[in-house]
Amino acid sequence: MARSWACSSVIAWRLSLYGLRRGEVLGLRWSDIDLRASTLTVNQARVLVEYQVRIEEPKSRNGKRTLPLDGELVAALATLCKRQLDESAGAGAAYRSGLAGLDWYQGGEYVITDQAGIPVHPEWYSDEFGRLLKRAGLRRITLHDSRHDPDADGARGVPISIISKWAGHYDSAFTQKTYVHASDEDLQRGQAALARIHKIV
Repeated sequence: MARSWACSSVIAWRLSLYGLRRGEVLGLRWSDIDLRASTLTVNQARVLVEYQVRIEEPKSRNGKRTLPLDGELVAALATLCKRQLDESAGAGAAYRSGLAGLDWYQGGEYVITDQAGIPVHPEWYSDEFGRLLKRAGLRRITLHDSRHDPDADGARGVPISIISKWAGHYDSAFTQKTYVHASDEDLQRGQAALARIHKIV
């Protein structure tokens, strides 16, 4: 059973680095994934509210969105789906039997689960992310920090309207203010562009 959890955790980290919020990653169900079309749709989030797990609507009006997936992620999801089906067949009624005790559960088969097919707790996911960073010798960042990378430094040259839609923000002004930061290199490019306009160079 550990094989499916290893695959599930790798996909979870990839989705976080893809720019999804923690709750969006943990809220994904297989019905939200279209492997043939290579897309995922954010329909809900599984979040903590006063230490209780809850299902919520997307954070903003643009939070419900469909995103394209790269080939490697599609292949990894297909592998995980097969492993979970195999493990479910092997475990029989014991697989996902713990769902009955979860007061937040409203149905559906979740993508990111533990070895018994139970969706992982949000705090555990954050803690495990920190443990993996430490083992890899990388500096400590939060899951939300990882969301900033594709929305800012990793997306240089991408129009702000696309970054905003990808991130599920309510408008581009919020994305610009919160995520997009000009580097010294950006400023140098700006200076060169202005120089050309003014025919200085």
